[in-house]
Amino acid sequence: MSKRKQLRAAAGDHVLKSVTVLGVAVDVKRRRGTPNLQLEALVEKDGQQDRMRVSAKTPDLEEALSAAKALAAELAKQLGITISSSAEWLIARGVDLTIGEVFDVYRELRLPHLSATAQLAMNTAMKQLCFVWGKDLRVADINQPLVDEFIAARMRGIKGEGLSVKSWGGVRYGSARNGIVRLGTILNFVGALKHEGRSVFPSDPLQGVRLSADDPNVRRPVSNIRRYRLLLKHEPDLIARLQEQYPDAANPHLEGLFRLVVVMARETGRRIGAIRQLRVRHVLRTEEQVRSALASAGGFHQEDWADDWPAGAIHWASETDKKKYARVTPISRRVRAEIEQYLRVHPCPDDPDGYLFPHPFIPGRCLNNEMVWRWMNTLEAIVRQHGNVLPKLVMGQYHPFRRMWRSERSGAFDPRLIAMVGGWSVKTGIAMDDSYQWFSATAAYLCVEFDPAVHRTAANPVPGVSVPGLAEQVLSPEHLNRELASLRGEDTRGAKPVGNQA
Repeated sequence: MSKRKQLRAAAGDHVLKSVTVLGVAVDVKRRRGTPNLQLEALVEKDGQQDRMRVSAKTPDLEEALSAAKALAAELAKQLGITISSSAEWLIARGVDLTIGEVFDVYRELRLPHLSATAQLAMNTAMKQLCFVWGKDLRVADINQPLVDEFIAARMRGIKGEGLSVKSWGGVRYGSARNGIVRLGTILNFVGALKHEGRSVFPSDPLQGVRLSADDPNVRRPVSNIRRYRLLLKHEPDLIARLQEQYPDAANPHLEGLFRLVVVMARETGRRIGAIRQLRVRHVLRTEEQVRSALASAGGFHQEDWADDWPAGAIHWASETDKKKYARVTPISRRVRAEIEQYLRVHPCPDDPDGYLFPHPFIPGRCLNNEMVWRWMNTLEAIVRQHGNVLPKLVMGQYHPFRRMWRSERSGAFDPRLIAMVGGWSVKTGIAMDDSYQWFSATAAYLCVEFDPAVHRTAANPVPGVSVPGLAEQVLSPEHLNRELASLRGEDTRGAKPVGNQA
């Protein structure tokens, strides 16, 4: 707690968190003798400072923070503070603004308009930057050494109050530099605010800062069937542990919930963010549902595809996809059986907008990233406790199953078909092929052991043509013999083999 807050806190009081709206700060405090939290603000008017205290009317911190934001906005309005006058103040400060002040403005004006996933990413970056640099760092003082210091700290791992457990471990350079990229986004937004034609920042505060290029398609770990089976085998142990830890969960039906999450990650090739945000209406179990979804999806989707999808389909909505791809894709009979088993325990809510994977403890929300990350860590630890060797994958939990799904289909299907079903860009598939395609050790060995003179036969004599038997059906015997003779280093006219002969 800062010295200022310590002075403001009476005996027995404890400041939990603070919010700032247009320069008006409100503290959320816990006081002795009452379960409800208290909101407190110091308001300066006509040269006088008054302390305002009101009850938050709730013991819940999140609800109290929402009430604190509303109170701060109301006080700002009473004091005559508006966005225009605030922008005037920002412009007067310019690059003398601290990053804490810049972040407050961004949280107020921009953050509420972002998706939940983007809000989480930006909030995390702001917390990490304040932790490493301090919120009182002036924008004018940001330089290359400070940027390098932040990236080095993120690669080592940072641990502190308010930071996620995921921040404790080190990350690769690409993830570390993302914090600076997000800082640039924040500075661009705040810097572009205008009052009477003048911008907050006349130039880019990060001008001159250099970041090394990051490979956007860097190779990452791939899962395997053994890991998948071990996770499913011990998933009931995880659920039993969670039920012990949270006996009063809002949704007591945890049975099979995480199992289906893992199955969907392995069997659909989709990102975990898209999976956990699936709603009941996105799971298409009848022909009518599939046809309606295909008819309304537009693009390359065709309604009559429903005739060939006996197990149903899933509508992957654009708003839950990282790349904003909207697709309707079929599911296998394996996945359909898992869904039916899950729904026998978790009946579909009446509301089709309800989440397929609801948050077990907070009604109206879906599983969040932090929760599924912690659950996977716990499940992997349980697998090891049962005597199984299960190394921790570096930089990978659920995504290795996506890479496994893509790799298993390598060479068996057209890459554009794999991209369409798995949710990659169909146009090029570059990221899919560079980052997600993986081949087995046996495949690598056969690739070097391959001898065209021996292993290419009349069934597949032409390099680049992968349809077995096509050459035999189409080419004349003379043409086919020329191709085979060429592969074996023989004279294509049927003479003796070319080269020195013993």
